Amino acid sequence: MRLVVHMGATKTASTYLQKCFARNEDVLRARGIYLPYAGRRMASSNLNHHNLAWQLLEDRRYKPAGGDWSDMLAEIANIDTDVVLMSSEAFARMASDQKLRPTLTKRLQEVSDDVTLVYVVRDPLARINSMYSQTVKTFAPPNTFDEYAVKSVKSGFYDLETAFRYWYEGDTVKFVALRFDEFVEVGPMQSLLQTVGVDIPMDNLSLPSGAANPSPGPVAVEAMRLVNAHLRVIDPEFSRRSGATTKLSQVAQRKGSKLGWFDEKYWGWDVERAAWAARRLTDSNQRFAQAVWGIDWPLDVPAGKKPTALNLLEVPPKTLKSVASYVDQMTKRYITLVKQQSRVGGGAEEEEADINDMTIDSDEAEALASGSL
Repeated sequence: MRLVVHMGATKTASTYLQKCFARNEDVLRARGIYLPYAGRRMASSNLNHHNLAWQLLEDRRYKPAGGDWSDMLAEIANIDTDVVLMSSEAFARMASDQKLRPTLTKRLQEVSDDVTLVYVVRDPLARINSMYSQTVKTFAPPNTFDEYAVKSVKSGFYDLETAFRYWYEGDTVKFVALRFDEFVEVGPMQSLLQTVGVDIPMDNLSLPSGAANPSPGPVAVEAMRLVNAHLRVIDPEFSRRSGATTKLSQVAQRKGSKLGWFDEKYWGWDVERAAWAARRLTDSNQRFAQAVWGIDWPLDVPAGKKPTALNLLEVPPKTLKSVASYVDQMTKRYITLVKQQSRVGGGAEEEEADINDMTIDSDEAEALASGSL
């Protein structure tokens, strides 16, 4: 029996892929691919195993009732299957952490002596840009893009050689790096199946349509940052993990999308800062590409792309008026949600089950920004 672990990266269509797992579980099972029930976190029709990763990370969101590593081992011991498949972007946090790698290695070997780690590689500048958008729409601390980007580059997590050389130079597991451009072109589900070595006709698969996790555009980014900062002033007990904040995030995104603020692509890098980041990462990622793919770094580095980030003081009066109205509406909605939460006695911990899987992205983004990754 083989173990295949899809570990992201975040912002590489992982949510879409996990939706595919949920829609096609029976088809996969019939072809010898089993997704364990223990450790699943079924949220918004996504099938993933965040709870298992959170247990190993000793993350406070780990819930024993959701199934732990021992439960998963007992479950698969009674299953006749060719492949056990698990998926969580949180596994990449362990895989890239020097202190946590031995624990992850030990746990993987408890499952099988034939282990494949699958990691989707996206251009670092594009991924940092997307991760920043994620922090904004999930109400993480409202840093500027430049503050976030600099800390992310200096964190070392986007230094792929440092993060993953342990795996691709070792002999404990098979490390497979998939290029994001090819991953998207072929299709996330099809790419994963090719990696596993299973051929399932497209007609047999049910695939989601549209983006699973849309990103805010330039106006939405600044408007949501403004809401975030305002709420932190009026509510000394503000928590991005509370039920009220989680629900407000969903409301704020829907409203921003209706206003057309998600239509334009956000690009936070200015040319000078992007060139600095590219210089910091080029040598390491070039060595990664040579070691893993046997070629020079193949992904476009958009260092010369013009930024679309904006200053609200420079937008047309009509747009500024819309932003002001948006902030007012979201503030009132937040106050209402807090009162509702108080009436039903639901605290942040009780509401955590409602937080959808985009918190995986923003949690990693926060950790990167703080230098803890």
